[in-house]
Amino acid sequence: MEFKTTGTLSRKTDGDGDHAGFVGYASTWTRDPDSYGDVVAKGAFTRTLKEWSEKGLPIPVLWGHRLDDPKYFIGAVKTAKEDDHGLKVDVDLDADSPTAEHVRRLLKSGAVAQMSFAFDVRDSGDVELDDGRKARELRDLRLYEVSVVPIGANQDTSIETVKAPADGGLTSEEITQIRALLASQTAPEEGEAGSNTDDDAEAPEGQDEDPVKAAARLNTQIAVLFIEGERSAA
Repeated sequence: MEFKTTGTLSRKTDGDGDHAGFVGYASTWTRDPDSYGDVVAKGAFTRTLKEWSEKGLPIPVLWGHRLDDPKYFIGAVKTAKEDDHGLKVDVDLDADSPTAEHVRRLLKSGAVAQMSFAFDVRDSGDVELDDGRKARELRDLRLYEVSVVPIGANQDTSIETVKAPADGGLTSEEITQIRALLASQTAPEEGEAGSNTDDDAEAPEGQDEDPVKAAARLNTQIAVLFIEGERSAA
């Protein structure tokens, strides 16, 4: 199973009674390779969406690909379709989940603004793009879940609408915590490696941190904020 983080979430808020969820693109057909050197071909999800429909089961929505803990299963995809821009998903968040409500507030405020999906590759091939760059083109994928995450590899994906109860919103303390956390990621930590193969190596002076490692670290740190918030509320 592979994970692909697909970009920023441009949002507009929209109240919809007691319903909470969002609409956005879990993947796009951009020909600009992501940080893994991949592009997704239009139609890559056609077979897997048909299979999900035939099973009669919704595609799960998670926080940060946290398959190990049921509380991070924050909702389900109500509808998913491929259009001219990418894979568009309409997500219902779990109204009984404190984690889902926290994620909704983060999305609404803009503190968290990206998506990712888990998949296996059924068919792919190497291609040369119009500008001469090489990329792996993903042509047929098996989709397992979509996730909300803090940092993306491809900056093209967007969330179009966030739907929430009228009284939703981050507390001032939560906003302060998130802003401080995001601000701490603007520069690499001293001594951190830029390689994705050696976790203990030191990064050369002046070298930026590997964005994949930065994303993984930030995902973990924001997960800690969730846990601390839930303990405080208990």
